[in-house]
Amino acid sequence: MSFFTSKHRHQLGIDIGSNSVKLVGLEAAGGSYRISHLAVESLPEGAVYNDSIKDAGQVAEAIRRAWYHSGAKSKDCVLAVPGASVITRHLFFPRDMSEQEMESQIEIEAAQHVPYALDEVSIDFQVIGESVSDRNQVEVLLAASRSENIHVLESVIDEAGLSTGIIDVQTFALGNAFSELVETNTLRSQTVAVIDIGAGSMLMVVMHNKRVLYTRDLTFGMRQFEEEIRRQLGEDAGISDLLSGDAGEDAEHNLLEPFRQQLIQQVGRALQFFASASQYQPVDSIVLTGGGARLPRLAPALQKDQGLTCQVADVPGDMRLSNRVSNRLAKEQGPALMMAMGLALRGHD
Repeated sequence: MSFFTSKHRHQLGIDIGSNSVKLVGLEAAGGSYRISHLAVESLPEGAVYNDSIKDAGQVAEAIRRAWYHSGAKSKDCVLAVPGASVITRHLFFPRDMSEQEMESQIEIEAAQHVPYALDEVSIDFQVIGESVSDRNQVEVLLAASRSENIHVLESVIDEAGLSTGIIDVQTFALGNAFSELVETNTLRSQTVAVIDIGAGSMLMVVMHNKRVLYTRDLTFGMRQFEEEIRRQLGEDAGISDLLSGDAGEDAEHNLLEPFRQQLIQQVGRALQFFASASQYQPVDSIVLTGGGARLPRLAPALQKDQGLTCQVADVPGDMRLSNRVSNRLAKEQGPALMMAMGLALRGHD
């Protein structure tokens, strides 16, 4: 199964998160895109934990419901394995090397970099472009993941009655969505940290001129916030009222502000890791995605703390919707749809 090469068009992007399954379909529309299909289905607690599918039947049923409610006709889907389960390496080869020679060399490099037997892994590569430091070389991105990670996704989609068009990597899907749907001329000239705040984890992808420079997974997410809400307000308390911005002074002081500071601290640490471990220039801007990006006043607080421009990538708010797509759902989910949209874009490569 390929991480990079798309063989089908009009595929559905399916983002399997810890709390829900998000399905997005995109159509080309006058040099841009419109959302042609959209559905979000909740998952039982524990069905997906730490980016790992624990109850395939429940996940398959949620995907099946999402596909039905979206009104989609296509059954070709694009899914992604978590970045933490994928080994990536940036390799450099002479620009005049043939594709066959490159494939042979990639296999040799994979044997050196992948800590598993090669018959246990799925491997793919993509030529990114000319090397920044040497015009006589090309930069190649190698991606490898244990085949069992791929097979789990394929079996879930098969159980849902759909078909797997391509398996992507969450890191690449997020970077692709940013490059195609968010990036402006100003942002393209900057080094941007795209930070996806999910239920169980956060993913940081640092981008520059459509290139992924650095990635980092953090085991911290909105689940910690939900647990604190239940601890303070009771087991029946929900997160939706707090995200709406109408929480009241007590909730702001006791719940929202403490969690905002925890998130800011986690982001600050991730940015420090990038600065210390990378050869690239420091981050210029931050773009927030994922369900956690909807946390009230998070972006301005993070901007003040880090001294960097910070914005929320609420892409659906800027896109046309087909008649079958609920405006309320697109507005409600907002930045939480970014990963699924990045996957759906693979059908338009």
